[in-house]
Amino acid sequence: MSEVSQGSFPETLEKDVLRLRDKALIRLLMQEKGRELVYAGLSGVKVRDILRWSKYLSRVIVIERPFQDTAEQLDFRTEVILKLAPTFNGNITVIFEDIWNCLISRQYVNVFGTVPDIINLDFCGGMLYETHMEYPKQRQAFQELFAAARDYREALLILITLMPRDRGSETYKQFLRHHLQQLIDGGYKMLRSSVESNLRFHERNNLYLFKSCLPILISDIARAYNFRVRTQYIRLYRSMIHLAILCRFTPDVLGVGPDTESIVRNMNAPIRKLLPNGRETQEWPPQIELDR
Repeated sequence: MSEVSQGSFPETLEKDVLRLRDKALIRLLMQEKGRELVYAGLSGVKVRDILRWSKYLSRVIVIERPFQDTAEQLDFRTEVILKLAPTFNGNITVIFEDIWNCLISRQYVNVFGTVPDIINLDFCGGMLYETHMEYPKQRQAFQELFAAARDYREALLILITLMPRDRGSETYKQFLRHHLQQLIDGGYKMLRSSVESNLRFHERNNLYLFKSCLPILISDIARAYNFRVRTQYIRLYRSMIHLAILCRFTPDVLGVGPDTESIVRNMNAPIRKLLPNGRETQEWPPQIELDR
């Protein structure tokens, strides 16, 4: 049966290296929870991520945009189930829907009666198709995801792979400048010259901007639902960026306060690039310095 996935990239060494690093995080999360994990996300017809991580998974939801051709959609479902059935038996669900709408509707709760432990947003292109950072569908999807996870008091591992669009650069720049200005206005003493140098470094291209914007954006949303967000690692490769973000529920509090130091840590973190041979390079931005 031929591959019918919509817009998939060919397999690369870099992608498999990242898959193995994600596998280590998934294993640790499974050990922490003391059970096998529930997966939901974009996997493509080859379901390579799921097969690589299957040892630590009990149930899977594969999400894919609807096909215009009914026969292609049936082929996709059949091929996915044939690949996964030997491992998961009947614990496989294929949903044909825009993933943001799927997260908003909380279909995963209807399917498995719980929230997924792993959300895999593995896009062939961009995540934000509009130029405005507050594009409602993405924000609402993350809000619903964290609201559901709060109900079950579950930690989440969010994996994101995407190609930042050329559009929207000015919005991302404004987003970072707004957050850093908030820190300064709130009394966080930083040398303004070091802040400006750091921002200029990140404003060079959209991969660098996303390296800083996405963890801050997700953390902003998660805090309202009592989650603390920790970026486990970020890697750039080719024209893509991959992020692994662990979100932990904090009980008995009314919202989690902003972690100002994490924003500065994120901005000061190096740009780490994964090369086609599996090795890495890193480039350090000008460091934001405290004004003592």
